[in-house]
Amino acid sequence: VESMIENPVPTRAEVADLCNSVWDGTDAVMLSGEAASGKYPVEAVMAEASAVREAESVKRRLKQACPYVAVGGSAPLRPAKMLNCGMALKRQETDQTKRRTKVVASLGPASWSEELIPKMIEAGTDIFRLNCSHRRGGDFERVYPLIRKYAAEMGRKVEVLGDLQGPKFRVAELAGD
Repeated sequence: VESMIENPVPTRAEVADLCNSVWDGTDAVMLSGEAASGKYPVEAVMAEASAVREAESVKRRLKQACPYVAVGGSAPLRPAKMLNCGMALKRQETDQTKRRTKVVASLGPASWSEELIPKMIEAGTDIFRLNCSHRRGGDFERVYPLIRKYAAEMGRKVEVLGDLQGPKFRVAELAGD
């Protein structure tokens, strides 16, 4: 939902991408700049958690409505069930506990305050990503205990992902080599 770096709502295309990733079987979706440096980190988490939760509920509903397909000719084909627009009429799923797809949110200057971390947990963050490439003196040492503190107070299991910098490849000779 990259548009949410500057805007409070995602585009339809971004929501469709989230739904497709859930329908394709992903286990997690990630917010990067939207949460770390964007203007609307809490709204970005809420939008992403809501989109994947709804995609999961629609996926379950479609699985129930659509016929089984015979595999390898071992089972008889069932006649196709007529799909109709009534199958799409359902209440929006709002129960956060039913969501299986994890929401990963990168923390950064826009979001690692003591005020925003609990709001992002409440909005649906399951895993906080700490980008170790941008580590500044004392930031992680201050932020990590806050994540643990608020997750415990809220009774939520929240993981922390340390994203380590990969190797840097040199394309020229270094002085002294």
